[in-house]
Amino acid sequence: MEDVYTDTRQVRVGCKVGFSGFFKLICENGVWKSKGAGCQARSCGHPGDAPFADFQLVNGTDFVFGSKVLYICQKGYHMVSRRNHRNCMMGGWDGAVPVCEAQQCPAIHVESNVKVIGDPEEAAFGNVVLFSCKQSSEVLNGPLEVYCDETGRWSGIGWTGRSPRCEGSEKKVGQGWKVIILANFRVMISIPQQRISLRQVLSYGRDSSVD
Repeated sequence: MEDVYTDTRQVRVGCKVGFSGFFKLICENGVWKSKGAGCQARSCGHPGDAPFADFQLVNGTDFVFGSKVLYICQKGYHMVSRRNHRNCMMGGWDGAVPVCEAQQCPAIHVESNVKVIGDPEEAAFGNVVLFSCKQSSEVLNGPLEVYCDETGRWSGIGWTGRSPRCEGSEKKVGQGWKVIILANFRVMISIPQQRISLRQVLSYGRDSSVD
């Protein structure tokens, strides 16, 4: 740089780090005037999509030097990466595209007499598990269906947090009598010369229980 510039002198000025282009300064009547396209922020291009996540610009209005994008996991997913953002630097986007994984539900352990459709021990958001009894003489104590919700918890009609169980058995106590023993009550019914299924007994309800 010179100490003094004469009238009509031109000086080419480069752009600072992160910007491209150049412009000229022209000395006109003792005043510097600029000409040219000027400096433009360098583009980093698209920052990259993250599966099960959305992103938004939190600094800047375009994917150029100095901008920042923030990634947010979608419903039912959580961030497993240490960083949830990327910055547009001189050499491009820093770091890596963040990773979101599905929420995991705790394992449900059932006994061998419970029939299960689905995976109750390694379930993630959106998974559904069905329960039923393997033996027709037993009754399911618990929900027929549960699903892993967006918070990583099991949900479903009748779900209390306890594993479903299959319970109930039949015992003869005398001529023409049979006792059906369920989880928390028993029903005694006169059965002259015929068999009755456990499902038929259930239709009587708890009002038929005896101590």
